[in-house]
Amino acid sequence: MCGRANYLELQKERVAEEFGLNEVPPIPVRYNITPGVLIHVIGQHPAKTAPTVAQVKWGFVPPRAIEPPTQPYINAKGETVDTLASFQLAFSSRDPLRAGRCLIPVTGVYEWRRRGRNREAFHIRRRDRGLIALAGLWAGWTDGETSLVTGCIITTEPNALFGEIHDRMPVIIPNERYRDWLNPATKPAELKKLLVPFPVEPLEMYPVSDYVNKPGNEGPKCIEPLVGNPTTALPGFE
Repeated sequence: MCGRANYLELQKERVAEEFGLNEVPPIPVRYNITPGVLIHVIGQHPAKTAPTVAQVKWGFVPPRAIEPPTQPYINAKGETVDTLASFQLAFSSRDPLRAGRCLIPVTGVYEWRRRGRNREAFHIRRRDRGLIALAGLWAGWTDGETSLVTGCIITTEPNALFGEIHDRMPVIIPNERYRDWLNPATKPAELKKLLVPFPVEPLEMYPVSDYVNKPGNEGPKCIEPLVGNPTTALPGFE
């Protein structure tokens, strides 16, 4: 599962250059982004030549759902995303005006490792502090009176780094494959090849305090290394 992330210093110019965008709205700094809040996504409208930025609610509501589920999907498994009715429309982009694939720009994600009754929090980011583009799905839903635009993160099996603490990791799309992921014309078979673990080398991971566990907590304390914790010996920690 991927259920927390952060935006740190996502300057408009930086995001525009990274994703080839013509216009980028202000993206506020957030240290503890949780499901249910608005997140920024980058999607490709079939009538436009360049990707655009939109805000969606984190928690995917299938376009054909009769009503929003009590617990919307915050994640979708990459192994089955093209076979489950809830996600098929968005994954294939057969109706991209209603649903489609997106990239979710973040600067880091959090994951937890269980030790008995305790949960240990970790922060994962790029070593070069660059942007991370998570593979996502977004969709519009309406019952004629209420309208929603929602999204979720696609997950896959963990690489060696994530595997130290969890059995899943978010799908990270490499820079050179952004257009393939967003292009409504890309065939599902080619898309599936992107839903694989990201290489370990560009990433690093370190333990943080349980301050980040509470959804309402914000600020630099969320990403401060937990000094003196023996788990700092995990691969990728420096």
